Amino acid sequence: MSAERLTARQESVLRAIRDAIADTGDAPTVREIGRRVGLFSRLGCLPAWSPVDTRPDQPQ
Repeated sequence: MSAERLTARQESVLRAIRDAIADTGDAPTVREIGRRVGLFSRLGCLPAWSPVDTRPDQPQ
């Protein structure tokens, strides 16, 4: 694992995952993580290198 620090968003997501596991015993879905951290689109969970093109002028 890299020695790099997590960003604030990454820390928030990690905390949401840990809290969900503590609350339910199961890992949360991407949608559940988004709700816990205040994301309104699952695209906000995609890494910068994701192959999904999110430009509005491009067909999916």
